[in-house]
Amino acid sequence: MLSCFLGVSPLNKLLRCLSIIFNLTFLMPLMTFINSINHYRALAIVLIVSAHAFDISLVTIDTFFESVIKNLISGGTINFVFISGFLFYTVFYHRFDFKKFLNNKVKRLLLPYLFLSVVPIFLYLYAKPDFWEVSILNYDLTQGSVAHYFISIFKFLISGAHMVAYWYIPFAMLLFLFSPLHVKFIELKLNYQVFIVSGLLLIALFVHRPHEKIRAYQVIHSLFYFMPVYLLGILCAQQRNNIYKMLKNKELVLLGAVLGLAVFQSYLGYVGNYHYDIDKIDGSIDLILLQKIIMCFFFMVWLNRFEDRKHPWIDTLAKFSFPIFFLHAYVLNFLFVIHDHFKHYITSPWLAYLFFTFLLVAFSIVLAKITTRLFPKYAFMLIGYGSKK
Repeated sequence: MLSCFLGVSPLNKLLRCLSIIFNLTFLMPLMTFINSINHYRALAIVLIVSAHAFDISLVTIDTFFESVIKNLISGGTINFVFISGFLFYTVFYHRFDFKKFLNNKVKRLLLPYLFLSVVPIFLYLYAKPDFWEVSILNYDLTQGSVAHYFISIFKFLISGAHMVAYWYIPFAMLLFLFSPLHVKFIELKLNYQVFIVSGLLLIALFVHRPHEKIRAYQVIHSLFYFMPVYLLGILCAQQRNNIYKMLKNKELVLLGAVLGLAVFQSYLGYVGNYHYDIDKIDGSIDLILLQKIIMCFFFMVWLNRFEDRKHPWIDTLAKFSFPIFFLHAYVLNFLFVIHDHFKHYITSPWLAYLFFTFLLVAFSIVLAKITTRLFPKYAFMLIGYGSKK
């Protein structure tokens, strides 16, 4: 640090000292690492991966209890969106620069998404050239023409339909484009913030999630559904000390509400996420969304109890959350390719489910580590993890 002041005029020395004091006094406390949210991110990525392990494990939902379990696991992305909003306030807001923020997201999310999408999109164009049937731009488009391929690639990229969970990236990039509005939201009075979140949440409860892999415009639908969760994450980050005080020792009540909603959803005959087209709303309330919002409060408050504890394997999960997200789809597809060779040995689907969830996470981490070893300079661009240089 002393080397920074060598050969500097007295006035510049004073200005630098004042800058350092300001950063240490005001900015550093605001950007304090929140260990409990790091733990939450680890749990969130496991929930997302576990939701994709059902089919490969040959799990069938035959009993009421199994449907409750499925309802508790489904919708894990909501946790991820909540955390993203929470971190927007705690990490980016106090030093917000839209250009730098978006550039960071492009490098961490969009570039890996584009790179990892090349092979699956090529395979879809080769094996299922009629995946999109007809183009929304030209109903007379000739299959196999340059325009057909171009528009099909465009539709894959804006929908993420070519890989499990990849729909999240186009949605996330669109969400981040609204960041200047999120900053404005942060600077509103609390009553206005609550009104906005409540209004958007009410819309989301009836709009539901879009059908995955069907509509090219599902990214817009996803924005309507997840935006209130993101803003709720921001609001909870702003009010976290008040929330910790208000909900202290009420974790069992929150957990009971989560379980109660999962049971009630099963009683109504709904299993898993509510998927409807935006133009076919049937008036039902999305109980998964309601359940997961309460789950967000539960994890936020409960994990705060362990703020001062470190768990190496949980830290590893959190650290590798982005590459796990990107790579578990590849691992899953590989398992489906060899599925016929091992499916006859699955005698207990639920045990297989736990095993394959572990396998998806573990293999994704291994692939991420191999990538960073082989391509240390490019790993961040390839899988969203590694050195940014």
